[in-house]
Amino acid sequence: MRKTFNQHLYERDVAWKKSASSLIFADNIESMKIPFSTPIYKRTFGKPPRTRVFHIVDPENFRKLIKLEGKKKSISALTYAEPFYVLNGINQSGGIAVEMEADVLVAQRMDIMSIPDKTGRRWVSFADLKGIIKDNYDDSGPLIRTLFKDIETLLAALVTKHMTNPALSKDDQLFLKKRIASKKYEDAWYYLNPAYTHLKRTNPGNIKKQKQLQQQLVKDYLDGMESVMKKNAKELGKAISAHLLKRETTAEWDELVVNKFKIKRVLIAKWSVLDYFDGPGREHIEFIKLVQKKYKIHIHDTADTISTYMKSVSQDLIA
Repeated sequence: MRKTFNQHLYERDVAWKKSASSLIFADNIESMKIPFSTPIYKRTFGKPPRTRVFHIVDPENFRKLIKLEGKKKSISALTYAEPFYVLNGINQSGGIAVEMEADVLVAQRMDIMSIPDKTGRRWVSFADLKGIIKDNYDDSGPLIRTLFKDIETLLAALVTKHMTNPALSKDDQLFLKKRIASKKYEDAWYYLNPAYTHLKRTNPGNIKKQKQLQQQLVKDYLDGMESVMKKNAKELGKAISAHLLKRETTAEWDELVVNKFKIKRVLIAKWSVLDYFDGPGREHIEFIKLVQKKYKIHIHDTADTISTYMKSVSQDLIA
């Protein structure tokens, strides 16, 4: 049986939200994740730019979205999306384009596959960050090579610091020492991943030590990645915000990581929302009243006019 609108409100957050401890590990530097949040941005680059952007949602996720208004939790936004994606959504259903003013932490002309964690940070892989740098920074080679080396140095330092932790067996410690000696830093770091190591879990006391180790690894990784960004702040800061000056994309949509947003207008593709509620009725009326109570609302017969409006907003901002 189809869930009612109110039942949807109490469902858990989207399934792709991860814990930080599951995002910090990878067996190669290209796949390493870089964390972005307002505190990290301000300490590294200063005050983030603030501008007009859009977020695509369906009625269920609109109610969740408004609870984040003005908060530091990051969301994925865009300046443009083709009508199909306005109608059908990106990573969730669509039909509603929410226009908002927001702080922008990262911007790129295409999807950067950012991943949210449970605290509200967004994580971008080094491979995707490289793409942003190549697109938006003229002399990208030296910056990319420096970042690669700095991340490699960070992994070596983290493993060296923690490889004698009492949560690790003697065999684990020996394995890590050999990897460090042979400069296989990514292998050594990935070995510390609780999901893949051979850590002994039979001793209840050791399980507690493993959890403490995991917490320390997350903290040190976050601090270390922030230091890497600070070291390269001038060039990196230009690269991650340059798209805002162009707002051009050859893809179906672009992507921005934003937060502290203020909703300005809600654009609704009429038939998409009606289909969501199986036609006009109590739930449909309830939703429209919810939106109208607090926000400006514009009903569109098709997603084409919403997409056109997005483009016009971007052109006005550039001009």
